[in-house]
Order: sequence, then structure tokens, then C-alpha cells
Amino acid sequence: MTEETSFLCECIYQIKASDEVKDEINRTLEQLKSKYGMPCMDDLWISLELATKDLGASKLLPGNIIKFYATKCFFNIRIECNISSVLAFEAVLRKRFPRIESIRIRQLPYL
Repeated sequence: MTEETSFLCECIYQIKASDEVKDEINRTLEQLKSKYGMPCMDDLWISLELATKDLGASKLLPGNIIKFYATKCFFNIRIECNISSVLAFEAVLRKRFPRIESIRIRQLPYL
């Protein structure tokens, strides 16, 4: 196992925002999915590195956006990344979508 993969984790970003902002995030991620999506088992993953480039990040983050979906209260983005990228991706989201009210990050067990 390389150093790059030894600190992998999965996180869900639970974004609280207005319906308008949730729609904007969804549209943006759908565009990224059509541009950079990679088939992986039953899902279509998006390269986090390419996505962060498109979102205007100064530092590209390795990993994948695994899934994104809206619920009544939150817009959820599930990613697989290096543990050092967790807060950096939150910063990218806040910069690209400044009207986000809050983001709660839940780290999931990684096998």
C-alpha cells in the first residue's frame, strides 16, 4: 500500500442551503458527471481532481465523488479521498457556493 492510499477515507458532506443553492450545486455536479464521470460498478464516479479544477480550486485533490443527492434538509455529497483533503474539499465548496449555510462532514468507516 502506498503512502497516498494508506490514508484514504470516505466522507459525506451534508450541505444545508436554500433550495436554489441546492439546485445550483446539483446542476454543477451533473455537468461535472457528464464531463468527467467514470463507470465504476453500479455507480458513475467523478474524478475529484478534475472536479476541483473545474470548481476553481488552486490545489487539485485526489479522490472520487462517489454519489450526490438531495434530501428535504440537505444536499449530500459522498467522496472517497485522502484524509488530508477532507477540509480542503469543504473549502472548495464554500468558495464556489458562498451562499451555503453550513456543511457537516461525516467520516465513514473505510475498508
